[in-house]
Amino acid sequence: MAVVLKDLGVCYFPAPKVANTSIKHLMYEVEHGHSFVGEKDEVTGAVRHIHKEFSTPLFKELDLSEYDPFLRFAVIRDPVERMLSAWRNRVAHHGELSEGKVSVEKLTEAGVIENPDLETFIDNLDTYRRVKGSIHTHTAPLVDFLGKDSTYYHLIFTMENSHLIEELFYVMTGVRRSMGRSQTGGPKVSTQDLDAGRIEKIKEFYAEDYEVFGHLFASDGAGVPHGNYKARTTPSPKSLPKAQKKPEKKGEKAKFRPMDVVAGYLPITKENTPEIQCPACGQKNCHVQVQYPSRVDKWAALRVMICENCGLGFVPEIPFDLEAYRRQKSQRVQKRAANVPPEKYFETIDRDQSRIARRARTHASLLKKWAGNIGNFLEINPRSGALYHYVPSASKWAADVDEACAPHLDHLGVKRSTLMSLPHGTYDVVVAAHLLQEMPLDQVPGFLDRCRDLLTPEGLLLVEVPEWGSLHNRVPPKHGGYEPHTNFFSPQALVGFLETAGLKIHYLQTRDKLFPVSPDGKVDFEQCTDRNAKDATHLLAIVSTNPSSSKT
Repeated sequence: MAVVLKDLGVCYFPAPKVANTSIKHLMYEVEHGHSFVGEKDEVTGAVRHIHKEFSTPLFKELDLSEYDPFLRFAVIRDPVERMLSAWRNRVAHHGELSEGKVSVEKLTEAGVIENPDLETFIDNLDTYRRVKGSIHTHTAPLVDFLGKDSTYYHLIFTMENSHLIEELFYVMTGVRRSMGRSQTGGPKVSTQDLDAGRIEKIKEFYAEDYEVFGHLFASDGAGVPHGNYKARTTPSPKSLPKAQKKPEKKGEKAKFRPMDVVAGYLPITKENTPEIQCPACGQKNCHVQVQYPSRVDKWAALRVMICENCGLGFVPEIPFDLEAYRRQKSQRVQKRAANVPPEKYFETIDRDQSRIARRARTHASLLKKWAGNIGNFLEINPRSGALYHYVPSASKWAADVDEACAPHLDHLGVKRSTLMSLPHGTYDVVVAAHLLQEMPLDQVPGFLDRCRDLLTPEGLLLVEVPEWGSLHNRVPPKHGGYEPHTNFFSPQALVGFLETAGLKIHYLQTRDKLFPVSPDGKVDFEQCTDRNAKDATHLLAIVSTNPSSSKT
């Protein structure tokens, strides 16, 4: 059967010579918490291999109904490169066509020699496949193992972006593990070692692979087919450097490309629909679509549009009452915090390692650095009120409070109001954390305009949203996902909205990256540096009113 990790809701369909051994070792470690160590048979001395633990079945032998509940992924490789790998590792390194590994008599009867060089191997491929089972398996077409419908899979990685599989399991488990590389022995060979005739022969042999997966071979690992998103778990790129293309020259820094991040994790389809102008960057590049990753049927039926320029993702049409759904889910979350009495909650908060508490401590640290002494402090929809505990201010305010958490805010002396009734130009700091992703996209500009108007001339606004890969696509295996997220922000997209609202950028980070910002508020997206972050923050910006903007 395919390799299934039931607790994570994920399923891998293996194929030889496409990182198969490495992925199986990684999945064994994820499942068992330790590396695979093959047990030695005391009688025969044989060591149990990882491929005995996890087999590599033919697609036609599988009962596909067993895998309906799981996220299904596979890895593919250009067939010419895959053939070279098979010869290099199985023939040249392991000697599987040498005396002792194969009957020389059988080779002679078939009219071929042992230990063939690359050219001889390709010229007599059918014969070598017939006389040696392992050669037959390792050179079999991908469609034999993965089937003839690329859309069956939720995620398809190429060898070039197979390192993103580490990120998939990092997000699912919270533990970073290295996949490593296995079965790499043998002399170095490349397509340049083959003449055009032999390359064409390989392509003819793998004609079905090119027919089924050819659009992905040509995409340099960036394209992933469209698939069914119901009842599954999906990954998220916590580590953006992993999702970037590698520098072409030594010493050259990798550029931050938002679509590289998206394309590494999402089944993407380009529809022949009229291009929509992106509200973040203004470009008419929103004709890429993915299905909404959800276990909730009415959400799984939605589409997410993506801007190829800035990476913004958004749900263009929501055929149900979004506010009612959001309010219902929010109440469930707030009730969990409200179950702890305020006195006990704030007495133990310094030891609290929950995401809300850790995020509050990080926000407080950033505000201490950027804002200094705070007079009037406002948080919009503050939930449990953890941030007020850590941020000293002369006056504490909260807007749009969930009543379940009102006792916690009252305990800290926080004044409550609605966002629209607050006075303009009053607040030294306004915090709007994890709100923009849950509102219809057309409400985002007005919300940011309102936040800007509440600031004093020297005031700061802290905005945080889930970055493209953090909460989006991370659907727990046993219940619903992160609905009602309707917007999914790349750093470029968030900056586009903030600048359009007349705000000046001072600080910008993702979970793993820090972007340099010039004194005039311009972000350099191509010179980002790594953040060794252990906090719970995501895509976060600190901004102020921009005197040069027409909106201020």
